[in-house]
Amino acid sequence: MRTQLSPTDIGLPGKLWEWSVNDAMKAILAQQEAAKTFIIRAIYRRTLDEEKRSKLLCLMHNDPTSAPWLHRVFRNQYQRGHTFGSNQIVYQGGGYTCKRLTRNTVKLEVQGLKKGKRITLKLKCRHIISGQIRLICNQDGQLSIHCTRKRTLTLPTLQVDQEIGIDKGYTEAFYTSNGDSIADGLGHLMTEKTKRITRTNRHRYRQYICLTIGKSC
Repeated sequence: MRTQLSPTDIGLPGKLWEWSVNDAMKAILAQQEAAKTFIIRAIYRRTLDEEKRSKLLCLMHNDPTSAPWLHRVFRNQYQRGHTFGSNQIVYQGGGYTCKRLTRNTVKLEVQGLKKGKRITLKLKCRHIISGQIRLICNQDGQLSIHCTRKRTLTLPTLQVDQEIGIDKGYTEAFYTSNGDSIADGLGHLMTEKTKRITRTNRHRYRQYICLTIGKSC
């Protein structure tokens, strides 16, 4: 993508273009990794032979297009990456600076289109922003900033003897370290919606040609 479309073609500095492309590719890779769950389920439903299952699983990771059946399942689950978002941009830590002004306000300076010129934003926030951030211009004209925060877990005892966590996935919204799933089946609903949109778009702008003897219509 970087060789076919340069930052100057869309009017963005090189760093902003690189960060946005990397963020989009990470989202596509996450969707493809989540799609492997459905492919594995299809493999186990297809055959009960452990040797055939192992062979298909090996091909899924190494060469999924070599087997015709696996290739069809692979194409159905690995959706092409598309994005229609034109109201947001991604910044890494080197593209902005954040300083505290008062107890409840901070000043965020982000890189603009002109080299050496930064855009100053005053935010109502109590903590210093760090890491990757996402600037989103909403439909009402307001600007929202998405960032990550670190929170410290305080246990009732001084000795830490247990680690807990939560994992965000595709098949379910969240999965806790205790083995509980939250919003199970979310990935199935998202996949069905994606297939419906893809099926609708495939039938758009279809050309029909009708030929008769000595006359075409």
